[in-house]
Amino acid sequence: MTLSSRDAAGWLPLLAVVFSLSACGGGGNSSGSGGPPPPPAPPPPSGLSYTSPQSYDVGTAITPLDPTVTGTVTSYSVAPALPAGLSLDAATGRISGTPTQPARATYTITATNAGGNTTFALAIAVLGDRTTTDRADEQSGRQVHVVYVIPSDGVDEHLDQSATLDTSLKIANEWLKAQTGGKGLRLDTHGGGKIDVTFLKLPKTDAEMNAAGGNVRTNLEYLLLANGFDSVDKVYLVYYGGDGDGCGRGAWPPTLHGNVGALYVGAASGCVTQPYAASGQPPGFLEYLAVHEVLHVLGFVAPCAPHQWDSGHVSDSAQDIMYSGAQAWQPSTLDVNHDDYYGSAVPGCRDLANSALLDPLPAGAEAPAGWPYVNLTDLVCTNEPTTTPGPAGIDTQVMFVNTYTVAGVPSAITIWERTLNPTTGLYQRTFVREVAYLSGFAAPAKENAVFTVTVNGGCVRLVRASANPSRFLVKN
Repeated sequence: MTLSSRDAAGWLPLLAVVFSLSACGGGGNSSGSGGPPPPPAPPPPSGLSYTSPQSYDVGTAITPLDPTVTGTVTSYSVAPALPAGLSLDAATGRISGTPTQPARATYTITATNAGGNTTFALAIAVLGDRTTTDRADEQSGRQVHVVYVIPSDGVDEHLDQSATLDTSLKIANEWLKAQTGGKGLRLDTHGGGKIDVTFLKLPKTDAEMNAAGGNVRTNLEYLLLANGFDSVDKVYLVYYGGDGDGCGRGAWPPTLHGNVGALYVGAASGCVTQPYAASGQPPGFLEYLAVHEVLHVLGFVAPCAPHQWDSGHVSDSAQDIMYSGAQAWQPSTLDVNHDDYYGSAVPGCRDLANSALLDPLPAGAEAPAGWPYVNLTDLVCTNEPTTTPGPAGIDTQVMFVNTYTVAGVPSAITIWERTLNPTTGLYQRTFVREVAYLSGFAAPAKENAVFTVTVNGGCVRLVRASANPSRFLVKN
């Protein structure tokens, strides 16, 4: 059949539709979505790093800290939150700002893209003010004062400035309150509840502190007195940035007089691997150890306690905070079964529930045995010929610490006790001990005993022992 030109034109649109349908027919799109396949995910970023550790000062804007990273990063995040006043730019990873509060932690920075992520542990310390003296007390009475001490060759970890000790001790005290129904240690505070921590750098090396039989705690007691830490109402809890005999030691009155408990937290100490608890965390080894050593200084566990052994420890449970024994220490409880030192009601045995170092103070609060210590006064050497002992009273102790110099040169001192010569009927000097400069000695004595301190044979000080344990700093 022959089509006219008009008829042929009429068929053209129909043919176009037929051919179009034929082009769209046949098997369909391989993606099944009507579009091109998605691009492959990029490789995850890698090699994230910042310059670490970082140390900043409260109130001073930091130099912005930028990351180094390989690959594409679509976002950055951090956990836990950076110190107050610092911020992380989620797009660039830059850290900037002005820190407003002390802090010390390791912060995990994460760099992410569609292919994955990479992380970096950034250590930041924000340092606040430092004091080398005991600040004015916010409360009166007996309390625990904290001192961060490093030897002359020690590494300053700034535990006092970074809120590390403040946070750790508050966590420890909250644990104690939970155990006692609300009573914690009376911690020395300042600035509206911040724990008062004093910094002290010693003139002795760590090796010199460990030289005298390894009794670092006793040497700390001497040097704290030499530096003016002589309150008769305070326990001094020392964090010593050096080595020691074990992880810590504490006085144990009345068997071992003193008011210093120490934790050995220096780089050479076995305790250095133990972390301090951070805000929001439960107590750990160092928090329990701090309470443990303070309780020793308060005289617990007393010899009259049923399970007391090993000079102030208990033997009945490794979960007891005062345990010492063959089992691994796993502290979680204050006086398991309440039968030794807290709520134990052992006749004639001091009980922590009645301690004058608790806050709030219990009714009829008791000081540790032998307290208060007495800071002796000089009776003046010109009175030596007429100053005689006694009557002899109870057994006691006098601690002598030497900071005496001659023309600016450190000098040894010699301690003598004035005793009666039965042959002549006259009082004489009886040699007790020579004490080197910046060293000390605790002399057993009877109440009312009289001691003469000499330098190069000449009397420089004269003291009389009191009934309670006493202390005397021999200085110019």
